[in-house]
Amino acid sequence: MPLVIQCQHPISHAQRHSHISMSWREIVSRRLMCQRVTSICQPPGGQGRNSLASRRREIQNRKRCLYNREHTEAAPGAASIHSQDLLWRIAPVLSTTHRSVAPRRRQGIPLTQHQLLSIESVWPPQAWRDATVVVGVSGGPDSTALLCRLAELRRPGDPGRLVAAYFDHGWRGDEGRAEADFVKQLAERLGQSFVAGRSASPSEQAGGLGREGTARRERYAFFEQVARHQGARYLALAHTRDDQVETILHRLLRGAGLHGLCGMSPVRPWIAGCAIVRPFLEIPRCEILEYLEHRRQPFLEDATNRDRTLTRNRLRAELLPLLRRDYNRQIDEALLRIGRRARDYMELLRDLIEPLVESSRATTRADLIEFDVRPLHETPRAVRTEFLRYLWRAAEWPLRKMTARHWEEMTDALDQPGAVRSFPGDAVLRHEEHRIRMTRQPSRRDHTDHSQ
Repeated sequence: MPLVIQCQHPISHAQRHSHISMSWREIVSRRLMCQRVTSICQPPGGQGRNSLASRRREIQNRKRCLYNREHTEAAPGAASIHSQDLLWRIAPVLSTTHRSVAPRRRQGIPLTQHQLLSIESVWPPQAWRDATVVVGVSGGPDSTALLCRLAELRRPGDPGRLVAAYFDHGWRGDEGRAEADFVKQLAERLGQSFVAGRSASPSEQAGGLGREGTARRERYAFFEQVARHQGARYLALAHTRDDQVETILHRLLRGAGLHGLCGMSPVRPWIAGCAIVRPFLEIPRCEILEYLEHRRQPFLEDATNRDRTLTRNRLRAELLPLLRRDYNRQIDEALLRIGRRARDYMELLRDLIEPLVESSRATTRADLIEFDVRPLHETPRAVRTEFLRYLWRAAEWPLRKMTARHWEEMTDALDQPGAVRSFPGDAVLRHEEHRIRMTRQPSRRDHTDHSQ
């Protein structure tokens, strides 16, 4: 059975705000941290030295959460992967302004349940109350909080609806089925719809993607099926500020380019008529746990989150704590700053690329990308590479297997008349008399490959 996390030890409003003038020693001694979440099943070996070490890590994480919330800096709006016109046509009123609850705390105003996860300024309810929103829910704290918060923001009589979508990867047998039951009961209690899916081949790792990559592709394929069937306008995902930090670090370690360092977008076009939104992307996980505690809302802990064979888990449990402890206590803010700067530079590149799309008379279809290469001869190499990415995305060709080496080869081919190159996804580039022509056979899996 999955591990059920029960929120316990409620804290009064007066206690919540008395810590402002206290030392950290007093905060810890009075147990007045961000949240108190206690598992009803303690793992073996919970006493003694290991328990003390875990407690120290918990205290450090909470201190960092409170510090981050006091020092969140304003950031410019994040750029999308498409033109701004297309993005705002799909999600017209989504804002990416950073948010902070610190001023309310300093004024001594108690936080209510509705103020704890105040996403209204990030994703105004009027943008989605009249639409169908598919919410990816695993039963973990982040997705449980997202479904609860969106349900709170709905009003009786709103024409739209929420659909909680749970996908079982088939790795954990009875645990997966118990998770599906938990999410179903949660959706029913909140008065929302529920739909579940399961991997048809849980042990397979398709196309060399590995276990994590295969799981991601299957999950997004399921979300796409549900979104199309339900006529959804949005797919809401519960990625948090902590997830964004891990994503940027992971891509940095893999040698990602400027686009990869942008991290996850708070909103981006996905399939026809439907966008992906991440309302929690600027919210730290400690605030989500505080919200769940305030609601006395239980959630599940996925045992695979402790599997150190998975790269993301090692980043979360080993590398990030090491960096915070021994190299830079503010590594989270440093990584988020890299992401913001990368988005700024990407926006600048897009301003240079869009005129090139017109002057090169570029054509993009599901089976063809074609353009005149001559307008690109005097442009910087970085602009050429991003121009190719732009067209690739416009044609909705799969990006996941395209590495930095592939983009370098494609950029080189612009200066090599007669060149013929092959790329992932069965794409073939031919340089023919001042024109670049790329062809491929569309696949039904193309959309699901755009999972970031």
